[in-house]
Amino acid sequence: MHSLRTTLGALLFATLLGCPGGGGGAGGGGGLASPEEVGAAFQAAVQAGDWGTCYDLVVPAERETMVIKRLGRVVRAAQRAKEASKPLYVAFLDDLGIDPDATPGAEGDSLAKRQALALEAYKSGIDGDYRGTWVELLQLLEQVAEAEGSTSPRVKLSPGTLGEVTLKGDEANGRTTNAMGAGERSAWVLAFRKVDGLWYLRARE
Repeated sequence: MHSLRTTLGALLFATLLGCPGGGGGAGGGGGLASPEEVGAAFQAAVQAGDWGTCYDLVVPAERETMVIKRLGRVVRAAQRAKEASKPLYVAFLDDLGIDPDATPGAEGDSLAKRQALALEAYKSGIDGDYRGTWVELLQLLEQVAEAEGSTSPRVKLSPGTLGEVTLKGDEANGRTTNAMGAGERSAWVLAFRKVDGLWYLRARE
């Protein structure tokens, strides 16, 4: 059952990667005057654990898909969670009406139907509150990191210092350096989009 659910999850979120996001739920603001301002604000918000501001800085049309993908990763993580963090995952998903070990649909259903049912279940659990769900998801991951003694999302999601930004119409991108610990540094490429005169961060992946 787990392998089937994992396969369905992979198919679902691979499909989502190729789709534009939907409407973004609550929180339509967050845009700033330049990509540089957005990059700096996002870095500061991540370091502070201000996940609501992180959400607001993302392109509004991409927020819904971003939250659904993150929720799907949490569902898959719950299936293989360590003993210390399993109860955290289960309690969180139970509040959304999601059983991480359940396979959507009935025996004989097509993968497309199972995929649609999984997506429907995630959207039902979110119940239109994409911003609130995003904040709670990241708070959950902070709790999991503490329970497991693993890397905090404040480190994993921290893009670092944004360097020179290249503009191309209403799109922009810039490379960052991100301290990963023990002297190791890793570059990120951040993409930005201008919407209604304000700049936002493109959702990663």
